[in-house]
Amino acid sequence: MNRSEKLQHALRSAGYRMTPQRLAICDVLAASDDHPTPYVVYERVRVQVPTVSVATVYNTLGALRDLGAIVEIGLGRSEAHYEPNLAPHANLICLQCGRISDFEGCRCCRWHRRSRRPAASTSRTPASTCTGVPGVPGRWVKGKARK
Repeated sequence: MNRSEKLQHALRSAGYRMTPQRLAICDVLAASDDHPTPYVVYERVRVQVPTVSVATVYNTLGALRDLGAIVEIGLGRSEAHYEPNLAPHANLICLQCGRISDFEGCRCCRWHRRSRRPAASTSRTPASTCTGVPGVPGRWVKGKARK
């Protein structure tokens, strides 16, 4: 089962009808590796399904989040970011551009694999979030960036 099918299955299992809008939202999320905001998801879905509403995107993202099918990443900004990658990993957040990238080589990810506990076993967030400036040695720090 691919990532889009897993998202669709989560919605169907919870009793949601699979409308063209919800199918497109699942497809867009599954194809995203850039942790999109709800508005970015809306813009991408609108290309496929022009009749989609912003409310449908927000409601579907909320349902998928509540079902544990996607992770919501709150950065203290106006909008949350979403990702369907539930595997243990860290999120690297660039302090210059705000881009979020997955990083699977961190110690916390190895701990989760070794203990066979899913990353979301105690919460619905990835194992770790680090911020910093790419290309500047020693600037990536767990939880915050060194000055």
